[in-house]
Amino acid sequence: GQSNMVGFSEDDSKRAEAGEADAPDERILQLNVTGNDRAHFEIAADFTDPESIYVSGMPLTVALDPLHDGFDTTLGGKAGQRIGPALSFAKLALNDTSADIYLVPAAWADTGFCKRESNVVPGIGWNATEKSNTALSGTLLYDRAVARANIALSETNGVLRGILWHQGEADSDDIACAQAYAANLTELASALRTNIQQDARGATARGPDADIPFIVGTMSQGSDARGDLTPFGEAKQMVDETLRNVASLIPLSDVVINDDLVPPQYSCGEGSCIHFGALAYREMGRRYYRAITGLLPEN
Repeated sequence: GQSNMVGFSEDDSKRAEAGEADAPDERILQLNVTGNDRAHFEIAADFTDPESIYVSGMPLTVALDPLHDGFDTTLGGKAGQRIGPALSFAKLALNDTSADIYLVPAAWADTGFCKRESNVVPGIGWNATEKSNTALSGTLLYDRAVARANIALSETNGVLRGILWHQGEADSDDIACAQAYAANLTELASALRTNIQQDARGATARGPDADIPFIVGTMSQGSDARGDLTPFGEAKQMVDETLRNVASLIPLSDVVINDDLVPPQYSCGEGSCIHFGALAYREMGRRYYRAITGLLPEN
């Protein structure tokens, strides 16, 4: 997704000391990804060079916020002080498995299916295939997500258990993008389920209808610290309706409703209330996990 999946909580909101909410757990690991910057696209614009995707000399590390920053060996951790929803998601999942959990960060702020003047890299986008619609961007982020998932599966001999998506704002400024959002999101889910390499479950666990839950989250409705809500415009309403009705579009999918994770009960994140705050992200992550378990049969 975009910035809310990267994690744009308030400045200095990470609480990662032992016993605190964002403290690491030795059973939760992550792909040690390269940063979201132009330099890594210039290494190989199609992500065929592994060094544009992850740190090959140290492919897996304990999962630490910010997940989309690489592990800094000089610090023995990460300097960034913002968080996202993924670590709290994984911590709740620990209760239901004896296996280690591996997170594969793939989001990038200010991106979507739509082309935006603010995008720093030509062709950056989440489209699963090239589009003739001139309002839409490229496939680079989809390509990178598949490549990163493949690396993580190869490094861990793990199993792909779910895909989490939080995005929509970048497609809410252009009516042509918003009108195409449902089709693009459906194609993305199908392509990820089909084209990420097989794991121990074999060919039956790949394909458009594979039992890999696809969970989306609703966009923030907050506008300021008083808790006043900003009505969505026509395009954003169209994207919002797609997210809320995802179960009717994509097999084995569900939506996490985040309407209440706004001021005054929950602080906004960095810059504006388009971003959720740290407390909201922690709850959002737990909701993502509960959504996944709600889709799977009881064992």
